Amino acid sequence: MLFLQKTTPDLPYRSLRGFLVGQTRVAYPVNPDNPVRRVTSDQLKQILTGQINNWREFGGPDLPIRIVSLSDGDGARITTQSVLLGGEQITSRAELRLESMEEVVDAVAQDRGALGIADSALLRRKGLPELTTETAVAQPLYLVSLGEPSDAMSTVITAARRAMFEDNP
Repeated sequence: MLFLQKTTPDLPYRSLRGFLVGQTRVAYPVNPDNPVRRVTSDQLKQILTGQINNWREFGGPDLPIRIVSLSDGDGARITTQSVLLGGEQITSRAELRLESMEEVVDAVAQDRGALGIADSALLRRKGLPELTTETAVAQPLYLVSLGEPSDAMSTVITAARRAMFEDNP
């Protein structure tokens, strides 16, 4: 919400109604040739804030860590900054921002030093390994209405919740 308030301050925020329809897990894909698969949450935070910038720190290749993500408005990126970084911005020394989640995953698949920020479902479909920590990062998914939802909107909200539950029991 803070990002939205910064980018579109004229929205009638008091009239917006959010409806949680589900959640997805944020994943941190790595290149298949990179042997590093696990770090602590604190180490991941240090990577994302530029304090650690080479995979050799974790027994991996002597390569700079390049963060690959979508732009500032991406939910996975915003959730990562909120949950893992306590609201701080990602400030890695080497970062690549792309236009689509598919591009993020494809870039990680091609770059041995890459660490992506993506949706876990896409990683499963692409078969890309991920960097894990002791803490799972969940991204809430909302539908938002201006004012109370109409009957038709309520039907869509219910259907979205049902679909999310069936996909992620």
